[in-house]
This record gives sequence, structure tokens and C-alpha cells, in this order.
Amino acid sequence: MALMNVQLKDLTSAIHRTGQHAFDAGNHADIWLGEFIDPKERIHEVAINVIRSAFPAKEVKQFNEKLLREARLWATLDHDNVVPFLATCPVIQLLQ
Repeated sequence: MALMNVQLKDLTSAIHRTGQHAFDAGNHADIWLGEFIDPKERIHEVAINVIRSAFPAKEVKQFNEKLLREARLWATLDHDNVVPFLATCPVIQLLQ
């Protein structure tokens, strides 16, 4: 299966943060605690990886392409030791 054919869900409207501050951080992103409300209205605790937007304009396109490639690959994985990839959220209102 070609990774470009993997469709990623957009769950922006079904995810919100629950903490006041990120609980962890990496080189390019902050990790927030959040909740996902599934179609059956069940609530699931999730980690939200929020990419920092402090990249030079010339690097944004390359970074987005790499991020989408990794997300598509992760979405294809199915193993007991791998956390499932749920979806992308192009916009998260963290200040709500």
C-alpha cells in the first residue's frame, strides 16, 4: 500500500484539551492531555501532539510533508505494542 493513499481522519471538532499546560514537550511539539468524544459519545483520554509554529517559512512545507508521511505510516500500524493513531487535527483551540 502506498502511503500517499492512506486517508487520515480529521477529528478537530471531537477533541479538546483538558489541562492548563502541556505535560511534556519534544523538539518541535508540546504534548497536551485531552479528550476525544467518539461517534457513540464515549469519552477517551488522549495525548494531543501540538506542533509549534515557530518554523521559518521555507521549512514549513518540508516539515508538513514529513509530518503527514509519518502520520500515514503510523495509521497503518496494527500491533499490541503500538498506540493506535486516531487522526489529525489541523486546528486545535488550546486557549478554550
